[in-house]
Amino acid sequence: MKKILAVVTVLVMGITIIPSVPAYAEGEPQTFEQAVAKSNEILRSQGKEPLSKEDYLGNINKALEKALEKDEAQRSEYQAQGSEYKVTVPVNGNSNLFGKVTIESEEVLEALGTKSWKKTISFDEWVGVRWDLVNSGTFTYGKKSSNSSLVVIKGATYNVDAKALPPYSASDTSRLDKLSGAVWEVKGKGKYSQSYGNVGATYHGYLDVRLHATGNVSVQRAKFDF
Repeated sequence: MKKILAVVTVLVMGITIIPSVPAYAEGEPQTFEQAVAKSNEILRSQGKEPLSKEDYLGNINKALEKALEKDEAQRSEYQAQGSEYKVTVPVNGNSNLFGKVTIESEEVLEALGTKSWKKTISFDEWVGVRWDLVNSGTFTYGKKSSNSSLVVIKGATYNVDAKALPPYSASDTSRLDKLSGAVWEVKGKGKYSQSYGNVGATYHGYLDVRLHATGNVSVQRAKFDF
């Protein structure tokens, strides 16, 4: 059994000068709106323009794009060494101030023609906001028939699991799209809603994983929005 594990972390919207962090009640659940407001306090204290919620989410998704690029660039190394891997990539900043996104990948060759996968994306903000979305499963692949050179996917089982810290609760949906005999895609969507307090916006996470009859697994979409 060969196991491939990679973790790529990218810091979101950072600055080089670290001022004092605005106080908040220890252990008090924070919303994304509160996270944006507290980060903007720091930006204003430095004479910088505050961020809109849309801008903040845009920075999160830019970080996810960079994480995916790093994940793909390192893939051949992961396969060559066949062990556990952890790669951290800072982007102009500090996770204690503006949070981070994480992409975690795990692939296991269970047997010849059978592979399992687990892909996770996370947003972790410095005041305590945390959203996770996991896309996992197992698929089989190989020659269409004993006398054929055509390789196809023969079957797949999958699961999508969204998680969040309070005050958010998480739910999820998933579906399998058979794009061709050789390419299937598992689409995962998470929904993050405030479960109590002054209810704000509902946020969504997307994690789409493509399965290939060659045994490869790739992420087609990874993002958060509202």
